[in-house]
Amino acid sequence: MIAWCARGITGWLIRCGAVRESDRELYVYAAYSFLITVSPLFLTILIGTLLGKTWQSIVLILPFLLIRKFSGGVHAKHAIVCFICSCLLLLLCIELSGHIEGGSTLAAVTAAAMVSLFLLSPVDSKNRRLDEDEKRHYRVVTGILTTAFGLLAAVLFFCGWENASVCISLGIILTAGLQIPCIFSR
Repeated sequence: MIAWCARGITGWLIRCGAVRESDRELYVYAAYSFLITVSPLFLTILIGTLLGKTWQSIVLILPFLLIRKFSGGVHAKHAIVCFICSCLLLLLCIELSGHIEGGSTLAAVTAAAMVSLFLLSPVDSKNRRLDEDEKRHYRVVTGILTTAFGLLAAVLFFCGWENASVCISLGIILTAGLQIPCIFSR
């Protein structure tokens, strides 16, 4: 589906004269990369809106998208499996965001997820192996992002924005949770 959209966008750009035909392959790849990056955001907003939790879905997906970009994690072999599993996980997390209370238990689980991300990141993907410099860079970026979102969750909690804090914590926990299957499959 995303590949089809990427080809359609590129074809439109060529017909409009914005891109040369000789650059088709490059722009299909660029459009595909862009769409694969933003599709979880749109999917999450759609699910959140259907559940009446639009802002919660956005606050939940941002730490997930940003940290996961550098931390890595499990990837489904087939797009349809990825889509279905993503929908179910996002639906679960967004729905949980309205039922989980902030406090010491959530803080402990979030801290454990953060430690896991610090220790296990980055998880190499079969599709793209990282060299040692990239691994070092991704580990540092993962640590910075994880720390920033963890601190933000704590600040929001203490400022009375408990639900936003819970959403950020769930985004961190989801990111760490999706590394676990990769660790056990080694």
